[in-house]
Amino acid sequence: MRALAILLCIGSVLSFPGYDSYDEYNDFQEDSNEGHGCSHLDFLKGLPKEALSEYYKIAQDTSQSILEMEKSLERWAEKHGVEDKYKAHAQKHKKQFEAFKRALTELTKKLTTFFKAYIKIGNDKRKSYDTMFKETQKLFETLNNKEKGVVCHILHGNFGSH
Repeated sequence: MRALAILLCIGSVLSFPGYDSYDEYNDFQEDSNEGHGCSHLDFLKGLPKEALSEYYKIAQDTSQSILEMEKSLERWAEKHGVEDKYKAHAQKHKKQFEAFKRALTELTKKLTTFFKAYIKIGNDKRKSYDTMFKETQKLFETLNNKEKGVVCHILHGNFGSH
């Protein structure tokens, strides 16, 4: 099983583009406001320093509950005349989080299905390593590149460093 895991990950590394550590940075910069990296906070643009200071004081207070923070930020937005912009920002953030939860649920289902089949292949001692590898590779090809990366990370963590 360990040999299959290692071969599977080596094959996957050769078969799809690697992780680009600059992707997140580039995406962030492309969305940024004049290169300052705050597009996700467009409602802050043009506000006086005092308003910005108040905003960051509320947003950085991690001792309060999420509900308390949301209410404080809504009051802050109303006070500084950016209520509509802030509500649009909050709604966008909520939609993004919902999409994240849906994607995570789908990924969990896909990984569960993959690993059940992977274990079934590895448990069949009537097969040769060649056959097991071919079946595992075929199974691996049912995944997209991000899913392949997650699988390799899991397999490497369990088989790669021992």
